[in-house]
Amino acid sequence: MTKVDDELYKCEPIYWKTKISYSGRIFVGYVLLLLFQYFFVSFLWIPALILMPFYYDTLGSRILSALSLIALFTSYLCPIKEWVWARQLGQLWYELFSVSCNLSPTDCRRLVQEGNTDNEINPNKKAKQYIIGIHPHGIVPFHAVLWSAYCNQYLQYEGNSLYGFAGVADACHYVPFLRNLMGWWGAGKASYAPLIAGLRDGVCACVNAANRIPRHLMLLPGGVAEVYTSKMRKHIIVFKQRRGLIKLSIESGAHIIPLYVFGAADYFHNLTTNTQFAAVAALARKLRICMSLFWGPFGLPIPFLPRLTFCVGNPIAPPTEWEGKSTGAPCPPELIEAMHAQVLEEITRVFEKYKVAAGYPDGELEVL
Repeated sequence: MTKVDDELYKCEPIYWKTKISYSGRIFVGYVLLLLFQYFFVSFLWIPALILMPFYYDTLGSRILSALSLIALFTSYLCPIKEWVWARQLGQLWYELFSVSCNLSPTDCRRLVQEGNTDNEINPNKKAKQYIIGIHPHGIVPFHAVLWSAYCNQYLQYEGNSLYGFAGVADACHYVPFLRNLMGWWGAGKASYAPLIAGLRDGVCACVNAANRIPRHLMLLPGGVAEVYTSKMRKHIIVFKQRRGLIKLSIESGAHIIPLYVFGAADYFHNLTTNTQFAAVAALARKLRICMSLFWGPFGLPIPFLPRLTFCVGNPIAPPTEWEGKSTGAPCPPELIEAMHAQVLEEITRVFEKYKVAAGYPDGELEVL
């Protein structure tokens, strides 16, 4: 990584630099960007193509329908399994989005060592386990793919890595093509039971299928709700009433690392933030799927390419002792609230510290 100022470090696509020219990386990266976006909404266009002969019966429509059916069955027949090499693909987006991060090489090394190595001098100081909570979600979370590339490239040291597993909306695992991509990047379901099983016992089917036991978790805690608060040049996160992440941390013993991504809400204009679409937003949150109307440059369904700045906060430790814990008593609400306040305070601190360097000097963080 290259230091760009006193606070940020530019991410370099080391894997691809010797394989593809700069213009080639930009071209291939943008094609992959569009493919990812359309796979993200394939639940819309795949059925439309399959049903095309019923409303527009031509030889071409029949061929498209047949090919779509073949692709659909192929997606569901292919095993969902982590593909380590796929992590390199996100590096092709570094230059498209001018990606930078606040972590120095020393910071990266420290996080990896603390997250994977027990303290030999003090046996009671065990290796930390992390839940990396990324805000905001955005309409299409390209930054989640970028973070997987960053994790794979920079957050590893001497054979240890912070690359664990991810949690994505359950509905993603039923969307053709997207379900396969999620498997490649080691993403399981974001329901509470699979997440706690992954943190406690290293259980995540797509990761285990590749003979790996994950330790850390990456999550977008705002979920589908943040899709409907995503506005260009605005900084809105949904966290004020959410306690699931905190309970997950306390139950597993994992530390929470807040991560704010400047620019993550700037990929698209979003129509469904308007109040007249409140019913659509409510239904989407109920079904835990994205049903948004959005557009990019020239009104087209292609993304803008904002500068992205990953700002990583300090790990927040969960409470480990409370009255009655030894007898199975749950964590008291006041301790849950105290940790929630700590996490929110750290998100706010990181936002305020780096907003000028990230290009948002007048930005204000709104927490819903």
